[in-house]
Amino acid sequence: MNSKLSTIYIVLGAHNELSYVKRLLACFDEQTYKKYQLVIIDDGSNDGTNIFVKKSYPKAILIRGNGNLWWTGSLYIAIEKILEIADDDDFVLTINNDCLVENDYLETLFKCSQEHKNAIIGSLIIDIKDKKTISDAGVRIHWEKYRFETVGPKKISEIKDFDKVEKDIDTLSTKGTLYPLKVFKQIGNFDRKHLPHYISDYEFGCRAKRGGFTLLISYKALVYNDAARTGFGGEISKQITFHQY
Repeated sequence: MNSKLSTIYIVLGAHNELSYVKRLLACFDEQTYKKYQLVIIDDGSNDGTNIFVKKSYPKAILIRGNGNLWWTGSLYIAIEKILEIADDDDFVLTINNDCLVENDYLETLFKCSQEHKNAIIGSLIIDIKDKKTISDAGVRIHWEKYRFETVGPKKISEIKDFDKVEKDIDTLSTKGTLYPLKVFKQIGNFDRKHLPHYISDYEFGCRAKRGGFTLLISYKALVYNDAARTGFGGEISKQITFHQY
């Protein structure tokens, strides 16, 4: 990799989740794509998260909250900081701290971004417990029925073409999504006022699509996530109503 590549700003937040933070950061230590900048939001942790980051990752941008930022607030404050320092051709990667990635993950996302200019690129989310079950391969929204519908394969074994990108989607989560910086400059930041924690990522994805940006999921970009810790956990069905969300 050469010095002319874009910087990927990796945004992850934590509130007393040091063991998860350590595990995820170890994945980024081994990345083949080296031009990235960690942006870590420690939202009022008392488990030594800030001490660990300062000691082990002194070049990381560490932002501290008082425990009331929640996920959207953490994203918002990190994005505002990145907008101050990043170049126009840089990227933001959002990822939950309870995830694991392979060592070519950033390189895979960056290559996909070069093939699909101005696209927002989501990852194939796989259950960390068995690494065979796909928990998120894309979402369509049926506005007339007020329902979210999951799309794509449900098992890794069902995938015949790992080069595939899924474009027939309406929104994306923040569990491993690469955003061109220009997205935030054009449509604004995450909505921390109205959606302080859940579904702000879906709202942002919808807003970005309305703003003309392509949303897609790369089947090559794999994120192993502890699905049981988030939202409906491992019980998400193929169709969820707006009311349930």
